[in-house]
This record gives sequence, structure tokens and C-alpha cells, in this order.
Amino acid sequence: FSLGVLIVRMDVAIDPALQTEKQQLAEPKKFVLDEEAKEGIAYVAKLFTNDRLSREAFTFLAPENSSEDVIIMDGETVGRWILEVGHRLFEEGSLPGLPSWEQEESPELRVSLKAWEDACSVAMGPIFADLVETAFKQAEAGFYQLGRLAPRLAALRWCSCMAWVRFRTRAVMEASSGGGNCSIPNAKASHDACEQAKRFIFKALD
Repeated sequence: FSLGVLIVRMDVAIDPALQTEKQQLAEPKKFVLDEEAKEGIAYVAKLFTNDRLSREAFTFLAPENSSEDVIIMDGETVGRWILEVGHRLFEEGSLPGLPSWEQEESPELRVSLKAWEDACSVAMGPIFADLVETAFKQAEAGFYQLGRLAPRLAALRWCSCMAWVRFRTRAVMEASSGGGNCSIPNAKASHDACEQAKRFIFKALD
């Protein structure tokens, strides 16, 4: 018994650098998950690069944005631009610097912005779609719960943007085989996605 203990202690004391190749191969493998490692190309970059109509979401965020702008946009940065303008809308309104502006708190809009921020960093389509769904639903809830006109108009811009991304994402996901794939939907599916987004926006304007 004492010899066994001694052997164990001697084994523990062996310098790993002196172990033979056979000893190293015989040891059980250990795999460590690196949580900081990149998953791959962010799905939002694939979406805005492959599906040009998805970029139209950016035009809802500010009156100076137009369809011509999205033609020259870099698909990899559109998601971050949307997030940046979304925060500006929530904190400063549609017209930054307006003297009469007063921010109205909305937990739902904060959740929506955070969901979109998270969506901008994931590589898998299904995860991206779930985060977009959360961003849209929370934006919709925040818009309908706001009381003052200026914050509601700013929230409507954000909600319209998320609605557009939501329906475009649904169409792209249906055309793709899952995972990180991003395929362009056929003409009918693309048209239907745009019409669904427009119907929601017009309904919100009533």
C-alpha cells in the first residue's frame, strides 16, 4: 500500500517535458472550450452582403437615408451602423439636437437594441433569426407603450427597421439549408417578404 502511494507521488513529480512520446499519446485527451474564439463570419454580414434588399432596412432609420445609399454600403458594417443609429434614435430622437426632445424610458426598446447587438456577432443563421425575432417583438412592444409623440416616432423608425430585417431574414432562412448558410430567396418569396414588412409598417402608422 505504501509502495503504491510512493509510485503515485513519483508519477506526479515527473517533469512533463521529460515524458516520452508514447506516454503523452497514452494520456487522455483534454479539450478546452475557448469562449473568446470567433465562430466565423457574422451572419448579419452574410445577410447584408448576399441579400441587397435586406440593406433597405437602413433607410427607415433616418430621413436622410435613401435607397441609393445601400448600394455602396459594405455588408459587413451595415449591422453596426443600424445599431449605432438605433441607440441615437432612442437617446436623441429622429432629429438630434431638437430643443423640445425629452427621452422616454422603455425597457422593451433597450432589450430590442441589446438583442440586435447580440445578433450582430453570431455566425449561425437560426441563432441570428431568433435574436432578430426578439429585437422586432420588443421594438413593437416598446413602440406601442410609449406615450409621447417624439419618442414614438423615433421608436417607429427602429421598429420598422427591425420589421424589415425580420421578414427578409425569414425569407433568406427558408431559402437556405440552415447553419451558417445564407441563400437569396426566389422572386416570389422575396416579394412576399417585402410586402409583409410594408403591411406591418402601414398598420403601425394608422
